[in-house]
Amino acid sequence: MSTPRGRTHTESAASPRGARRRRSQVVLDVPQAHEVLARHYAKRSVGRRPPTVSDVAEIPGGLSNGMYSFTLESAAGASERRESLVLRVGHSKLQVAREFDVLRRLQPTPVPVPAVYDVGEDPHGWNFGIMERVDGVNLWEALDGLAHADATELMKQFFGVLAEIHMSDWQRVGLDSLGVPDGVYGYVDALLAGYRGEASQLGTDALDPVLDWMEANRPPSGEYVLLHGDYHGGNVITDGGTIVAVVDWEGASIGDAANDLCWMPLLWRAFGALGGTDDDQAGLLMQHYREVVGRDVDNLDFYLAARAVRLLFYMMMTTAHAAGGGPHRPGAEIMLLDEPPRRCAEVLQQKTGIDISLAVAAALDGMRERNHSPGG
Repeated sequence: MSTPRGRTHTESAASPRGARRRRSQVVLDVPQAHEVLARHYAKRSVGRRPPTVSDVAEIPGGLSNGMYSFTLESAAGASERRESLVLRVGHSKLQVAREFDVLRRLQPTPVPVPAVYDVGEDPHGWNFGIMERVDGVNLWEALDGLAHADATELMKQFFGVLAEIHMSDWQRVGLDSLGVPDGVYGYVDALLAGYRGEASQLGTDALDPVLDWMEANRPPSGEYVLLHGDYHGGNVITDGGTIVAVVDWEGASIGDAANDLCWMPLLWRAFGALGGTDDDQAGLLMQHYREVVGRDVDNLDFYLAARAVRLLFYMMMTTAHAAGGGPHRPGAEIMLLDEPPRRCAEVLQQKTGIDISLAVAAALDGMRERNHSPGG
């Protein structure tokens, strides 16, 4: 779930005909993805037979970058080599290169990530990377139908891997390249400035009272860690009851651990618990995280509120885009439900004492009406 940045979709004249592109989402159809791959491997195989690309299929569920599985067959002496890989299409060459650099630097650490191979730019303007395809299913699928005890064990792994991310020596592996916040308020100040920018882009002041409260109550960060940025069940791959990979590092940064730690519990509250996980169980799982890292985590209430603000922005962006008739990737429909915004507003009232539920509902209604109005 990458940070939404825009509300419209445009089609570039330089892009392959029929391709859908907007700042918050990059979507190719399967034939276009096949063409991108074929051109890439042909360029890399000058003077020799290029490998064969087959079995291209879109990987559903992402709300930002397009992902496609494919098979690559190439000659290796007298034998044939067959690889299962993933194409990831991003917004810009810099963004894709940044994400793949994070994956490369994490290879020697305990954090499970897929191997990465290539980063490139297609002549038609598509920016992409190619990585290992990891066998398994995402955590949401793995939890479906599991007995409570088995689900709890898998969720303990989930929070244990998050702890490994936060304990990684990001300076030693060179991830200070992501940018290090300036001082104890550097991270939270940048976060809130980004929120103000999002509100301006969306044309809403519904969250202003909460943002004012957050600016007046911003907490210092005692220690900065590597953040995944979007650590939830859809971005964690499991196989045989074991977490084997964490994917979608587009939002990686250096910041306050509480912001990562609060994301999954906020999603539980907004969309309903999975695998029978309630607030008490979530608390026990977060306690497991504390035990792994060996310390307490400050600022949880503040960052739970911050994540509720972030999720409301996602919902507003998706609502405005859908009302305007723009395409969306499979999985985005959950952002259009009526109940999650109310639950986010409830979290904000609990943590800040400010009730913005009516303002949020009015803002969402206005976005629907604005985009359906003549000329809108």
